[in-house]
Amino acid sequence: MAKSLASSLSLIYVLCSSRKSLLRARVMDFITSTAILPLLLGCVGLFSLFKLLQWLRMRAYVRNAVVVITGATSGLGRECARVFHAAGARLVLCGRNAEDLEELSQELAASRAPE
Repeated sequence: MAKSLASSLSLIYVLCSSRKSLLRARVMDFITSTAILPLLLGCVGLFSLFKLLQWLRMRAYVRNAVVVITGATSGLGRECARVFHAAGARLVLCGRNAEDLEELSQELAASRAPE
């Protein structure tokens, strides 16, 4: 009888300890699952803030600066002209084709003027 009582008590202890470990595992899963989302959102928010500040600083650096762009009639030079104009720079455009340069200057003048 004492032997069966001891085995019953050990069985109860095993069941309780397994429930406790299961409960601990569930609590840890809940904590990690609920902590990951705010941590992830915080990191995304900080990264977005960093990129915004970097963009504002670059925009302020280029504003009212004189930028000379060679080969502005097509390709990369044309895109650079658009980007620098949008950032508020004053442009000096150089290219081989005068008609394309005139077209680009009219396109940039028609776009929103930088503030």
